[in-house]
Amino acid sequence: MAYYQNILKRNKVVPAIPSGAIFDSQYMAKYMLAGTMPASSKPQRWYDEGYLKKAESLAELARLIGAQPPVLEATVARFNGFVVNNRDEDFQRGVRAYDNWLGDPLHSPSMTLGSIDKPPFHAITVVPGAGCSIGPGFTFGYIAAKHAIGHSQVKR
Repeated sequence: MAYYQNILKRNKVVPAIPSGAIFDSQYMAKYMLAGTMPASSKPQRWYDEGYLKKAESLAELARLIGAQPPVLEATVARFNGFVVNNRDEDFQRGVRAYDNWLGDPLHSPSMTLGSIDKPPFHAITVVPGAGCSIGPGFTFGYIAAKHAIGHSQVKR
């Protein structure tokens, strides 16, 4: 939810809808994307229809997504600096417990930050949509209610 809230907040200052998620081959090898398994081939249709863009350089990726290459390169360099310092200065990823719950406990030093530096580079368009936090909201509400009435989460 914080992801989309930040897009909406940014959109009040400069156009930010739609936005883009940029990632590299490390991400594609380790994590699921839109329900597909890590390191798996992505449907050709995704590329053909423009959902997933792929390039061997950030400059080339910038051209594919309609961004200025120096701006995308500077943005990624700034983000990679956050990764090195293990602190997301823009969005504070990893500060909230929820971020860490969604993060990768096997990735260190941060469960929520990883560099974007291994080609090929990828991008998908991101448009804030309603409902993305309903499932987790219900789940954590249920856990909180059980705790409030004194029930253990684990049956013994």
